[in-house]
Amino acid sequence: MAKDITLKIDKQLDVLKDQVKDNIKTEEKRGADLGNLEKRSSNLMKTSIAFKKQAEKTKYQMMWELYKWYMIAGILVLILLLPIIKIFI
Repeated sequence: MAKDITLKIDKQLDVLKDQVKDNIKTEEKRGADLGNLEKRSSNLMKTSIAFKKQAEKTKYQMMWELYKWYMIAGILVLILLLPIIKIFI
């Protein structure tokens, strides 16, 4: 009878050891996944900073392009209005 109890406990210990080994493997995999995730997030951060800088540069280029057209339109309006203003003065 004591031998049966000992065998039962040994089997339970073997099952428990297997579960602990599986848990350790799972934790090691999670650790590797976290390292990979950390690298990917770092790369994403660098890419987002570069994107932001390029977006700001493009924004200012487009703003000056728009202002350039406003200035050209204003100069053309002045050139066209100068003869008309001279007539009335």
